[in-house]
Amino acid sequence: MKWTEKITRFAIKKRKSTAKNRRIVGKYLSFLAVALFGLFLANFAYIIAKGNIFGTDLVKEAKKVHQTTRTVPAKRGTIYDRNGVPIAEDATSYNVYAVIDKKYKSATGKILYVEDSQFNKVAEVFHKYLDMDEAYVKEQLAQPNLTQVSFGAKGNGITYA
Repeated sequence: MKWTEKITRFAIKKRKSTAKNRRIVGKYLSFLAVALFGLFLANFAYIIAKGNIFGTDLVKEAKKVHQTTRTVPAKRGTIYDRNGVPIAEDATSYNVYAVIDKKYKSATGKILYVEDSQFNKVAEVFHKYLDMDEAYVKEQLAQPNLTQVSFGAKGNGITYA
């Protein structure tokens, strides 16, 4: 008997029926699905217990995404009490910003931006009238690669009063 015939006879003898093969594959796939589900469940339990993953604090990240604080500006207008007497009246307010882009000029070539030599003067005026720190104003004006800068809360909501 040739060796090829021996191998063929061995393979045929160990061959399983298609129904048995399907049952075995089904068992393996079921076990794999249960194992993967268990792995995901263990991972979620670990994340819930620790509160962080890969060095990222998930509580802080969730607060950043879901909890924000912002001031909603009120619609301006007169507010009346129940007797028709105004208790709050509208007022005009302004925001201060400075253009620092050296390309910002009028059609006639007039400079419309704050020059470097004017930074001290602008800081003095803002300190005098808006009570801003001169160093902060100079720092804002000296920022590179920006076209304009604003001056935070003290530069917003300015009125004549």
